[in-house]
Amino acid sequence: MKLHLLRSLSSVAIMLTMTLSSAQAATVVWDFNLPATATSSQSPPYPSVATLTLVDTVDGVQFTLDPNELNPGYETISTVDALNIIFTRPNGGTDDLPSSAYRSDNGPVANAETFGNNNNPLVGVVTPPASAMQMDSSYTSANGQLLLTWNNPDFNVNNTSVWTILGTTIADNFSIMATSNSNPTPVFGIFSVSPISLDGFTPTPSNWVTGPSPVPVPAAVWLFGSGLLGLIGVARRKKA
Repeated sequence: MKLHLLRSLSSVAIMLTMTLSSAQAATVVWDFNLPATATSSQSPPYPSVATLTLVDTVDGVQFTLDPNELNPGYETISTVDALNIIFTRPNGGTDDLPSSAYRSDNGPVANAETFGNNNNPLVGVVTPPASAMQMDSSYTSANGQLLLTWNNPDFNVNNTSVWTILGTTIADNFSIMATSNSNPTPVFGIFSVSPISLDGFTPTPSNWVTGPSPVPVPAAVWLFGSGLLGLIGVARRKKA
């Protein structure tokens, strides 16, 4: 009975470790916790305004944009205005991304009146050599950029928006950075929200950027899996 239990636990631990390894390799989390202002004027750390999680799926990269509703600078009427992230164009940078590549999975849908229909998403891809190499807050991208806006209905900071960019992968399309001469650099994207007002930071900028590296995937589950395998090994040695 004990041997059967040990074998079962061992199988579970191995499957858990393999699953977590696959999930970690295909998941990236970015934290928007730096104002898009001159680095010389900043006094970090600042409370996170939002996180953006990217996951590789069979359909494409799924994004989860989760504003930090506990940020002390937010008000009940605070809403997400836009998200601008760096994007590598398909096929070696020769193809554009059609708006049909955007699929809303849950929560507020990206949209803009400039499409003539507020139910249509605004997924604007800016490609070189247009002046659109320039992004908000003096950032520049040598590649394409992906712009999503929310304005009808509003994207309140208490909500979460989930969408997929079809036919893309993190490694091929969302693994490069934007730069700036004076602001925090490099960054993965720019998150715009208003109103926001932090104590001691007046006026608080509406544009926020990520740090230079993604947030590490929590290691607690790895410790659990490795600990379980260790206990199984000890039990086997005692049995022998």
